[in-house]
Amino acid sequence: MMSRERAEALRSAATGLAHDWGQIHPRAHGHDLMRRWREVSDSLHESMDRLRSRGGLLVEHRRMLRTVLRETKEAVMSSRDLPHVAIDSQGSWPRAYAIASAYLSEVDFEFEEEGFQAYIEGVPVDQHLHMNEIWTLQPMLEFVALSAVARWAADPAGDDDRLPVLITTLLQVRDADWRVVFEHVSLTERILRQDPLGAYPQMDFESRDLYRKALASLAAYSAMDEAEVARTAVELARRTGARPELDRRIADRIRHVGYYLVSDGLPELKARIGYKTPAKWKLRDALLSNPTAFYLIGIELTTFVTAFFPAQRLKLPDADPGRPAPAAAARDAGRRRVHQSNHCFSRARRDITAARFFRRHSQRLRDAGCRPHTTVRRTAGSRKRRRPRNPLSGQPRS
Repeated sequence: MMSRERAEALRSAATGLAHDWGQIHPRAHGHDLMRRWREVSDSLHESMDRLRSRGGLLVEHRRMLRTVLRETKEAVMSSRDLPHVAIDSQGSWPRAYAIASAYLSEVDFEFEEEGFQAYIEGVPVDQHLHMNEIWTLQPMLEFVALSAVARWAADPAGDDDRLPVLITTLLQVRDADWRVVFEHVSLTERILRQDPLGAYPQMDFESRDLYRKALASLAAYSAMDEAEVARTAVELARRTGARPELDRRIADRIRHVGYYLVSDGLPELKARIGYKTPAKWKLRDALLSNPTAFYLIGIELTTFVTAFFPAQRLKLPDADPGRPAPAAAARDAGRRRVHQSNHCFSRARRDITAARFFRRHSQRLRDAGCRPHTTVRRTAGSRKRRRPRNPLSGQPRS
C-alpha cells in the first residue's frame, strides 16, 4: 500500500512535467522514436550474442526481451499519430513516451501499478491523455526499460545489481492489469460513468469498450476532443430523458448515453459536436440509412445487366421463328453454364480430396499397391478416357 505522501509527491512531479511541455502537437513531423528503437534493438541483440557464452540474467530472459522488442516496435511505429511534446533540446516525442520515461526516472525504475496511476492523475485536466495514448503507456514503459537494459548490457561491469531491477520492472509492467489502469486514469471514462440512466458502469468491459471506440471515432472527425464529446453525450441524455411527456420506457432508453453514441440519437450528437463525415464513409452511411431501397435497386440493376447484355449479344440479323427468343436463349445458356460450373467444381473438389488423402497416407498406400487418383483430359485425337480410380482399392470408380 503506497503512502498518501508518496502518491501526492508523484502527482506533483507529473504536474511539473506537464507544465514544461509547452505546446502539444497533434502528431509528429518525423520519426525520431523509431530511430531510437532501432538503436536499442541493434545494441540489445549484439549484447545478447556477445554475452551468450557467459550466461547470466540477460541470457536467461532473452526470449522475453525479444518478445518485448517486437511488441514495442508496433507501438513505436503507430505513435507517430499520437500527440507529441517538446522536451528541452531532445526534440519532439510522443507524450505517452515522455510520461513513461519521466515516471521510471522518478521512481528509479521500480514500477508500481498504484504509484503509476497516481502519477497519471497528476497530469492537468486541460492536458488529459487521449484514450489511445493510455493504451500506449504499457509498451512505452517497456521500451524505456528496454533502453535501460541495452545501456547496461553495453557496459555490464558498471553495476551488477542494476539488471535485476530492470528485469523486474519489465515483468511487473507486463503483469499489470491495464484494463483497470485505463479505466482509473481516463478522463473520458470518468465522464461516461456519469450516464444518467446508470447503466454504463454496470456494463461489461467489452460493451464499454465498444462505446469508447465509437466515441473516439466521432472525436477524430469533429471540432471537439474525446472528453468534450463524452460530456455532450451525457448532457444530451440528461436533458432529453428528463422531459415529463415521454413514456417511462422511452425515457429510460434515451437517458442512456449509448443511445447517442451507437443508436438512434447519433445524428443529434453529430450535429452538436460539428461532426464532418469523411468522404470514404459517405456512401456507407447512405447505404445504412436506406438499406431497403439500395437492396431493391441492386437486384434490379443485376437483373438488367445479366439479362439485357447477353440478349444483345445473341441478336441475329435474320430472325428465325424456330429459334428461341434472345432473352430465353440467354437464360438457357446461363443455366447451362451454372450447371457446368457446379459439375466442374464438384469434380475438382473430389480430385483434390483424393490427392490430399494419398499424400497424407502415401507410404501405407504404396505398400498396398495403390496409386493416386488421376484423370486424363480427352483431346481431339483421343477416343478413350481413363476412369478415375479409388485411392484405397485401386479399382475404377463406378
